[in-house]
Amino acid sequence: MNPPLKEPSLIYIGIYLISFSTLLFEISLTRVFSIAQWYHFAFMVVSMALLGYGASGSFLMLFPSILKKDTYSVLSNGALFFSISSLLSYIITNHIAFDPVKIAWDPLQIIYLFIYYILLSIPFFFSGMTISLSLFRFSDRAHRIYFSDLLGAGSGCLSALIIFFLIGVSNAVAASAISGILASAVFYAAKRGQGFPYRLFLITIPLSLIIFSPSFMEINISSYKGLPAALRYPDAEKIETRWDSLQRK
Repeated sequence: MNPPLKEPSLIYIGIYLISFSTLLFEISLTRVFSIAQWYHFAFMVVSMALLGYGASGSFLMLFPSILKKDTYSVLSNGALFFSISSLLSYIITNHIAFDPVKIAWDPLQIIYLFIYYILLSIPFFFSGMTISLSLFRFSDRAHRIYFSDLLGAGSGCLSALIIFFLIGVSNAVAASAISGILASAVFYAAKRGQGFPYRLFLITIPLSLIIFSPSFMEINISSYKGLPAALRYPDAEKIETRWDSLQRK
């Protein structure tokens, strides 16, 4: 077992950012499910998050060798993989043909739901591993790590309300990826002590998604919900979409 490290203050900033990203992503997914399916499916996100976090703890127990690797590199890569997987999992699941109404006659919907759980738990796996490893390696400062974690989580939840209003829910997923990349850059800077963390350039990917709003980021709504049904009427068209902190209209 490696002895606890003497940590730089940047570690607390990195933990704050990765926790901020995680809760912003989780809150965004609850809104995505509420819009794409129905509101009661939004609660699945909590179980997905717990699945990812639990899997990360089990992974560290089964493969303790990862605890012997360079701490800052693992933290930086974990935050980066969170950002990548959060974007990809959202895009992929958004285009999987899961529709809860069809479960009654289409057994494939159960498989689609299983895929949802696996893909959307991956970002929480990397987030959980990042926070767990930081608590393990900086055990003598666990109270500060935990404080940064809780502060970031609370900030992510509150910021979600503002971000939804400004850029919408699908872009909020991209915003959480940006925050995760920032966390990765901070952990990288903590390791190097100096020099520019070049992975900051990766921010241009989620930032471009927010600016250009490509169609594949738009929430794919169930065809059995009211809006798609109304659009099937002759000459019906969607004129404008607005977001606020509580609804999409």
